[in-house]
Amino acid sequence: MEVITYSEWLDQSDRQIEQDMALLAAQRGADAVAELPSVASFPVLGTSDVIYLAQDTNKLYTWNATSETYVRADIGTDYVLPTATPTVLGGVKVGDNLSIAEGVLSATAYTLPTATDAILGGVKVGDNLSIAEGVLSGDYSTFTAEASGLTPAGGSTAGTFLKYDGSWAVPPDTNTIPNITFASTDTEPTVVNGNGVIWFDTVGNDLKFSFKISGYLTETVTLSADIVLDAEV
Repeated sequence: MEVITYSEWLDQSDRQIEQDMALLAAQRGADAVAELPSVASFPVLGTSDVIYLAQDTNKLYTWNATSETYVRADIGTDYVLPTATPTVLGGVKVGDNLSIAEGVLSATAYTLPTATDAILGGVKVGDNLSIAEGVLSGDYSTFTAEASGLTPAGGSTAGTFLKYDGSWAVPPDTNTIPNITFASTDTEPTVVNGNGVIWFDTVGNDLKFSFKISGYLTETVTLSADIVLDAEV
């Protein structure tokens, strides 16, 4: 095997560069080759018939008069990796929840946070809720009225009413009060369920009617006010 010195290798490299420049100049119809320290040292305005060599990179450039820029002229121009898109195969950066080792791209395990007032996250289906095909729905068919404060659906029988305890019931016959008595007193009389009393209020000289329906408090209405009674002769 032939062994050459570093200086001899440099001489061969220089000769190869000179040959490449001569070949390129001939192909491009250039009249001269300008060797400069770097691209930064190139003249602001180049010449189209000159090949420019940047000595720091050994790369060749020509002047493009249309765009007024220097462009690579040597064979085998540097490859630029495109950015990957849905339609273009290209390069990507490793982002959040991803890792790469020895060229293998992996996804980091994702943990769903618990939902709060400020954090969007996961919840469990609790009482009076149901979920089907991803749709969360409320179920109020059964509940404790005092605890939830909700109004249940009406009873199956027409004419039911909602009682104070949250239950539905059929009221008694409200069209008639079978037992009506009469009294004269200075205080509201006691009335039992299903009965009524027409009484004369001796304090205010008013004729009043008090009645009691099962499930309700006693109600009193004034039938006539300031009645003047005629004494018996």
